[in-house]
Amino acid sequence: MRTIPDATAQLVAEMLLAGDKTQGVIAEATGVSPSFVSQIKSGKREVQSVKPGLLVRRPAREKEKEEFPPPSGPAVRCPICRRKVQMDCVACRTKAWMRRQRQKRLD
Repeated sequence: MRTIPDATAQLVAEMLLAGDKTQGVIAEATGVSPSFVSQIKSGKREVQSVKPGLLVRRPAREKEKEEFPPPSGPAVRCPICRRKVQMDCVACRTKAWMRRQRQKRLD
């Protein structure tokens, strides 16, 4: 296993914090493996200049939580799509949400 310089790890962390490039692009640009970039992002590999947990994905916004409450109840057949799901059917709710998003873009 080769040792990656701290300066490179810091550069990867800064690029992740900027948030405008994918992990693959960052890996290619800095000459490290995509798994190294992933380890820095997840906090498995610490970087001197970045506080632990700073790169970890933040929880969903409150609005998204309100739109998609967790399903409740026993597993049954959805009367709309016929999948076996916990009601409210996640597949049907997702389809409805996508339809609303599409409609917002058209308006």
